[in-house]
Amino acid sequence: TIYEKNVRSIIQPCLDIIKNYKNGDFPKKECNGQIIESKEIVFYVNSVKDICSIIKKAGLKEDEVNVICAHDSKNLKKLKAAGIKNYGSVPLKGDLHKMFTFCTRTVYLGADFYSTSAYSVICSDCNIESMSLDISLDLPQIMGRQRLESNIFRDEAIIFYKTSNKTLTEKDRIEYED
Repeated sequence: TIYEKNVRSIIQPCLDIIKNYKNGDFPKKECNGQIIESKEIVFYVNSVKDICSIIKKAGLKEDEVNVICAHDSKNLKKLKAAGIKNYGSVPLKGDLHKMFTFCTRTVYLGADFYSTSAYSVICSDCNIESMSLDISLDLPQIMGRQRLESNIFRDEAIIFYKTSNKTLTEKDRIEYED
């Protein structure tokens, strides 16, 4: 189940979710008469710049956040500016998971998460220059990242999407279709 919401900025709804989690206001579901809370959230954001902006604005500390992205000097510089000294990694089965995990496309394509209660948030901003394809094309990959069947939140996600205010001219459309 994917819940969609068109937003002006992908950052603000992420900040709202982080605030809720930090205040103990977790998504809940009933399973076999028991209420289960999602105490972990995985944000799929295809911009390290946006991830760092969210981390800074939310006041997240390195010990509560895991950022998994491509290992290059530009990304590391951005992470350090946000107070994150090192790249994160995908927790192995049985490892402790941090409450907040941020992943770029590097992770959508093949990493397996074994969280018992992670909820997925997908952030799509078509205005990011590095995006040659919309993130929605990766939805099957993203939704398949949570591997534990015992995670009752694994088949559910919310997608925040920001549309472009740019319009294509007739010439642009013809070139695009060719």
